Amino acid sequence: MKILMTNERAWDKSNSFGSTYDNIFSEINNLEFFFVRRSFSGKDYLENCHIYQITERSLLQNIFNKKIPSGHEVKKNENKYVDRNDIENKIFNFSRVLRFQIFFWARDYIWKIGRWKTEDLDRFIKESKADLIFQPIGEKSYANDMINYIKLETGLPMIGYISDDCYTLNQFSLSPLYWINRIIVRRKVKRSIEQCSLLYVVSDMQKREYEKIFNVKCKVLTKSVDFSRLKYHKTNLGNKTKLFYAGIINKGRLESLAIISNAVKQLNEEGFDITLNINTQSPITSRMIRLLNISNCCILGSTLSSLEVLEMQKKSNVLLHVEGLSLKERKTVRLSFSTKLVDYFSLGKAIFAFGPEEVASIDHLMVHNAAQVATSRSEVYPQLKQLVTDIEYRDSLGRRAFECGQRNHSKSNMRDMLLKDMLYVIECRNKKS
Repeated sequence: MKILMTNERAWDKSNSFGSTYDNIFSEINNLEFFFVRRSFSGKDYLENCHIYQITERSLLQNIFNKKIPSGHEVKKNENKYVDRNDIENKIFNFSRVLRFQIFFWARDYIWKIGRWKTEDLDRFIKESKADLIFQPIGEKSYANDMINYIKLETGLPMIGYISDDCYTLNQFSLSPLYWINRIIVRRKVKRSIEQCSLLYVVSDMQKREYEKIFNVKCKVLTKSVDFSRLKYHKTNLGNKTKLFYAGIINKGRLESLAIISNAVKQLNEEGFDITLNINTQSPITSRMIRLLNISNCCILGSTLSSLEVLEMQKKSNVLLHVEGLSLKERKTVRLSFSTKLVDYFSLGKAIFAFGPEEVASIDHLMVHNAAQVATSRSEVYPQLKQLVTDIEYRDSLGRRAFECGQRNHSKSNMRDMLLKDMLYVIECRNKKS
């Protein structure tokens, strides 16, 4: 089966895109992928993939000199990947921290005036002879323009996959620029979704909401684990409590982690032995160090490999999941589901979650009784103390987390659903033609 997809980053297990999509497709045989890459990335580790890469740099160069191609196919065994130089990396990191709307509009404008709709791109798409489009859908304006172009050019059936709420107006911002951008982008997101034969989402909350809004069937697709190969084991660290957090740290999550770290400090002052290790790919800021770098708390940054992170998780007995408490943070992530929770479930560790109950990931943990959940600041200290003092309760939480994973995130169930759905949309298209 040949699958056409536009993507932002490399299919590499070291980044969230590569890790998630590798997990989704890894056990389905005889798949061949054709990627139209929209930006800088790095190398895909997949053997059975073909890549057409377009970057902002090549678009700008082509605007000023038509002889410089705006995109190119990356041939196998050829080192023709275009990556960021030092200046571009500094600009990217600066804009990622500040997230000024003007940076994103500048990027969108480059794609608007850039000549990326080329005969070379059309040739790559045509020669792929793809069977369907499997498309991540997000809130980038130019990305949705590309989705629409490829869909119209090919007429292929499309399955969409959306992991955040990038359509509804159930958000919060005081910036008029944010709302202008939201209104512009949501029209394009709607156009992308309505062209899908099937839409995968990441949470039951998102499924219920998007099926009401769009005339398209939705199914829940998350990261999954082969639980048939795993068994639940208790974690024996004696009286020690090792907490571990891995994930992106935005403003809201930073504030939630700070509340937990202060509770850890208080409990240690009472004579308990608790450590808190934090691993994140987010840029380490002075505010992050000030709020989190306290006694028995260590910020590891991005120094650990994925295998080292896994080893630290295995050596911990409480894994943390946090979301921001502010109105803006609650609205931003309310329909999202954190992929790392599936990893947590597979390890059979007690999970301590802190965040608003109307957020999909917190709701999932509460509905399935899979974690100790604090939904307010005042609940953090007493609930964390219970985890520290009651070892039997902590072990029971680990077992419940493992069982939640078995029921809801089984690799075989997700794989069978995905394969059946892809074959079905292809068959429907063949019948029509």
